[in-house]
This record gives sequence, structure tokens and C-alpha cells, in this order.
Amino acid sequence: GPRRYQHLCKQFPALIKLFSCAKINNGDGLAMIKKPNPQFYADYLAHCNPFHKDIVFVDNEKANITAACKFNIIGIHFTSPEYLELQLKAQLDIM
Repeated sequence: GPRRYQHLCKQFPALIKLFSCAKINNGDGLAMIKKPNPQFYADYLAHCNPFHKDIVFVDNEKANITAACKFNIIGIHFTSPEYLELQLKAQLDIM
């Protein structure tokens, strides 16, 4: 949620700056669309990617990565900051 994202921003500012948009679930109600519901990804694309640029989706749940990939989103399974850095370098040549 938002508190965890703020923590990540403080802990990994250089990494966070690589991303132009973030969608943060804050768990504020039953009507909230959650991953891996396909509507979650469709809404994200409409909000954060109107020009259909490459998107990197980082999540700690494999099911969410699988769902994101169905929308042609690059998925990285988060297991540690170090692994994420390796994947970003390998797949996107960033960092």
C-alpha cells in the first residue's frame, strides 16, 4: 500500500526514479479492483500508459505477473531488491 511505497521511495530513490507511474492499492474498499483481475491491468494501461510504451510490472506474486504478461507487460517476480536490480539490468538494460 501507500506506506510501503513511501518506504521504498526512501530506501531506493534511484530505482523509483526509473518509473514514470505507479499504481498503489490502498485496500480502501470492497469495490477496489485487485490483481490478478484483468480489469486492474486494463485500468492501469488506460491511466498510466496512454501512449502504449513498454511497461515493467514488479510484484511478489507469480499469479499477478502471469496476468500482467497477458497485457504485453514485462513482468518481474520480486524476491529481493538484488534480484530486481539484476532483472532490470538483464531485461531492460537499465540501472
